[in-house]
Amino acid sequence: MPEIEITEECRALIAAEFPFEETVRRVRNGEWQMQIDAETWQRLQKVRRHGETISDCIIRVIIVTQQARRAIIAARIGVSYFDENSSSPPADVRSMTCRPA
Repeated sequence: MPEIEITEECRALIAAEFPFEETVRRVRNGEWQMQIDAETWQRLQKVRRHGETISDCIIRVIIVTQQARRAIIAARIGVSYFDENSSSPPADVRSMTCRPA
């Protein structure tokens, strides 16, 4: 199983989003080391942008997934997920408003 080093922010986001039992250990440089399965590693490599750290890639994937989930829920309950002045989802989730669709 591949091992990755991730930042504290990435570790905290993973822990908040997914219940996991994996052993994560702090390394000397202050980052966290954890094992991931080979399939997860391959998927991350497919979506990882040129020059992007593995932590940044994981954070981006989780945020995009959260936004997609919110858009689906908003559509199901009949409210708009879009910014007041735009026809696209807000770049910052905190600026999201819900209004009747």
